[in-house]
Amino acid sequence: MKQETIYQVIFDGHIHTIIPAENDVPAGWKTTGRMGTKDLCLEYIDEVMRNSIVSFLRNRGNCTY
Repeated sequence: MKQETIYQVIFDGHIHTIIPAENDVPAGWKTTGRMGTKDLCLEYIDEVMRNSIVSFLRNRGNCTY
């Protein structure tokens, strides 16, 4: 049975990505503390980006939420 790779979410400013958990974090990047399967990590990034966009639009007054 193949073991699934665990990833960690890292970011640099507003850019998020994932790397295998056993890899070193590249210089200038930071971990978010989120780890899991590739799909779970990508779902987390999607949620963070969606929330960032809504927040940005609210601050500009262009959102009715």
